[in-house]
Amino acid sequence: MKEPLKTGDIVYDIHGREASYLAAGADGHVVQPLYAHEDDSEPRHGRPESWNEVFRTPPTAKLHAEVAELEKRLNATRDALYQVQAQRGAEDREYAARAKERERFAQLKTLDDYIAGRITHFFVLEGYADRASIQTKDQFLKANRDRDYDRSMRLVSLFGDSNGNLSWRVDSYSDGSGGSHGRCFAATSHEEAIQHASKWLDSRYAEVRKQEKKYESSSLARAAHQFNLVVPDDIAEWARQADEANRQANLISARKQLAEAQKKVDDLEAKQ
Repeated sequence: MKEPLKTGDIVYDIHGREASYLAAGADGHVVQPLYAHEDDSEPRHGRPESWNEVFRTPPTAKLHAEVAELEKRLNATRDALYQVQAQRGAEDREYAARAKERERFAQLKTLDDYIAGRITHFFVLEGYADRASIQTKDQFLKANRDRDYDRSMRLVSLFGDSNGNLSWRVDSYSDGSGGSHGRCFAATSHEEAIQHASKWLDSRYAEVRKQEKKYESSSLARAAHQFNLVVPDDIAEWARQADEANRQANLISARKQLAEAQKKVDDLEAKQ
């Protein structure tokens, strides 16, 4: 049991201020606050005050302990968070590396599909003008489609560039003597071949827009119509303009040729 306070006891308020105890009051305790000065060896007493509650020891010591405990827990939580973040960062880097590796091997899936006999169609780009078509496996791989008795297979090669990207190239003849001017995209269905065509067209649209090669829009629009794909509005408009310009040029050339031919006819008739 705590001893009752006596006059002269040192007490503290909730904020840690020090005072000399005088007596119990009607609404609390009567005390004389103590003030310390740098040039005085003894504390000075202030005017008596009434405090609602007093403490034998500074309550700030307990508050400081609670704050220290909270800071300790906060630091521990931060350390745990940093460890989780570091672990997550390492996992993200590992996942990115694995994703890149999966992407590299995903390109070889076409080879697996071919070996397993799952390839049914090819999206084909042939010649320097990239003539686009979708052909069945038999149509595409037959070495010479003008000779029905020649059933040898065209040579399809797998190429890789410095970026690790793989592409399939096709030779004109089964022995590779025709050069490798064509690209092909193997597909396990006609729908997948259409997807290859759509992806290729999108990349070409981007090049046309970037370099403003509007004259190429016409061939791209025809290829898209061939595969029943929607042509973007800007490409369609450029294609219309290019077709109209080409039609006008052909019309002028035809009229010129007609005029020259008519002149020859007139000259011949005049000599009769």
